[in-house]
Parts: sequence; structure tokens; C-alpha cells
Amino acid sequence: MLTITVVTRALHVRLDEASAAALDVVRATGLSDSAVLNDPKGRAQHQLDVVVVGPGGAAAPVLAIGEAKHTATTMNLAHLHRLEHVRSLLVTRGRDAKGAKLLAFSASGFDRALTNEARGRADVELIDLDRLYRGH
Repeated sequence: MLTITVVTRALHVRLDEASAAALDVVRATGLSDSAVLNDPKGRAQHQLDVVVVGPGGAAAPVLAIGEAKHTATTMNLAHLHRLEHVRSLLVTRGRDAKGAKLLAFSASGFDRALTNEARGRADVELIDLDRLYRGH
């Protein structure tokens, strides 16, 4: 069973057969209920908008992590670097996240540098409104 947990500031949606099980898996990744990962070394907290975990209960691999922006500003390389850092934090904490895809969702699109970087990487997916709603 694939568990997809979508977390936003105001709404938690878990798409699977057992929402309680999904929440347990998210907690097992080291994230709080609102998908916040503490980074004591960097003295920061990182919130994830999307967390995708595979089968396996508490030992489930993290298949993807993502960030969603609905602003007038395009996403850039800084957003990608933050997701890379969060993925490395999960790996450092013993989570099976080394192969996790990095997902960027944006209503306003992506700048050229991020688009060029993503084009050459299998682990990065850029999802704009057209791709989200039409699959293109």
C-alpha cells in the first residue's frame, strides 16, 4: 500500500485506507503531525507540504518529499536546495530516504535555473498547474 500524506498549514489530508496508519508512518519518519522536521544543527524547522511513503509500516521508505507554493513568485534553486537538505536530514536520522524524489509544486512556475537543473535530474519533479490538472 502506498501512503500519500499531503500537509498544508490549515488542512491535513491523508489518502489511504487507514488514516491512523498514515499518521504513524509520518511520525516514524521523524516528522511531527504537521510534517515539521527539526534541524537542531541548523537551528531551524523545515515544514514539508508533501510526504510520500511506501509500504513497510514504521520502517517504510520515504519515496518523495515536496514543497507547494501558491504565490506570485516563481520557485528557484533555493527551494530545491532546501528539499535536498531535508532529504539528507531524514537519511542522517536513519530513514530510508536516500532515493526520495524531490517534488516542487508551484502556481507561478519555476525560474530558468531550477528548470535547467531539474531537466538533468531523475530525482526532481517540477509540477506546475498545467501538469497538476492536465497531466502535461
